[in-house]
Amino acid sequence: MSGDTAIISAQSLDSLNAFKLKLQQKMDDRPPVREIKILMGGTSLEGDHRTLADLGIASGCTGLRAIRVLYEVPSDLNKIRFSMSWGWPENNPKNYLDTACITFSKVGDHIIHLDNIDFRSTWPQQAYRYTCYANYIQHCGNATRDILRQRSTSTFNVWVQNLDNLVVRGQPVTHLLFLMSAWRRSSMQGFRMPTLEFYDSARPTQSLSESTLNFSRFCGYRGLIVCLLKKDRSIWQIPPGLRNEVDI
Repeated sequence: MSGDTAIISAQSLDSLNAFKLKLQQKMDDRPPVREIKILMGGTSLEGDHRTLADLGIASGCTGLRAIRVLYEVPSDLNKIRFSMSWGWPENNPKNYLDTACITFSKVGDHIIHLDNIDFRSTWPQQAYRYTCYANYIQHCGNATRDILRQRSTSTFNVWVQNLDNLVVRGQPVTHLLFLMSAWRRSSMQGFRMPTLEFYDSARPTQSLSESTLNFSRFCGYRGLIVCLLKKDRSIWQIPPGLRNEVDI
């Protein structure tokens, strides 16, 4: 999400955990090491005490990526509400951001695009999406407005325990990518403090996690990846998206 890169000086006998500690020092927000996951070829590397040599990581490797896992969904949590909010530019509530969820499936070593779920998926004439995503993923329609705070909020409901059974165009869904994008403007410039929160829908006032997006480097773009909900070792995880690319 930040687009940063880092070069890490490491030894082949360094453990994966030691490597994460070195990476942590390179990251601006210094997340807890337990929240950092390293991916190679799209596969999460497991075993914090395994060495880089054991994991097949050689000098000059440029295929590593790091994600920060905000949350691992417990088995007793059924429906999550994703809440994406933003401050109005020029205090104008008519300038708002579109939100969308894009579904993907991992097939072999490739991740393929399946479908998009956005505001239009709430229209009655979108019969395919009504049928396909019922009790799986739901865009909640019009963004709500908080006049006092001069902010708008757009939400999705995700029945996370049902996702293992979601099949789109003949493929099982393994990745959900949430994004914000400008609608009536050429870029996201001017929107203030975009924030991602998610809740257990049974306890809508108790946030499970919150992240304010520092997107000053990217506000000139039309859209921004906000969050990735992905299945890893049969567990659905919520990282905010790809954070850094790492070279050693």
